[in-house]
Amino acid sequence: RALTAVGNMVGFVMSRSDSQYPRLRKRSESVCIFPDVVRRINQLVDDDGEIRDGASPELVQIRRAIREHEGQVTKRLNQVLNNAKRAGIVDADAMVSIRDGRAVIPVSAGNNRKLDGFIHDESATGKTVFIEPQQVVEANNRIRELEGEERRERMRILMAITAEIRPQVPQILTTETYLGEVDFLRAKALFAIDMHAI
Repeated sequence: RALTAVGNMVGFVMSRSDSQYPRLRKRSESVCIFPDVVRRINQLVDDDGEIRDGASPELVQIRRAIREHEGQVTKRLNQVLNNAKRAGIVDADAMVSIRDGRAVIPVSAGNNRKLDGFIHDESATGKTVFIEPQQVVEANNRIRELEGEERRERMRILMAITAEIRPQVPQILTTETYLGEVDFLRAKALFAIDMHAI
């Protein structure tokens, strides 16, 4: 975002006539802009700072596999939940929830032995336990493994882009100084406008 702002600012100043902002123009002439770096970062990272699915073929595969396994877990959990509702093991309004990254079903403490699975948590009152049904344990384990693979792939991507950008860091830091100066000038101008200064 900072590099985009610098590029926009330099572009704005340099597109004006020499006489319109002579001192700002002189200051902007020597500032490097990095359209290739911005383009490369935008290819890999979205506006929220998340790594894009298409950042690497490996990441596409891993995320697809996570979604597939999550779909399987959701389907199985809903089957188990509906069966448990019909059997009166869980409340009619019970819903699947997440505890410690695992999909679980809330079961009253008195019925916890009636549902095969692992207890991951209990409510503050102790009246409800959160059970991961046996039928989804393996799929949940696979999701955790895939999430680890995803973290490692994200780290690999970030390290690679950092290595690409590293040689240009000194020039990039000078653009930050420029951006700070422009921001300061803008703040003074807005303050002057607020004060009706002349």
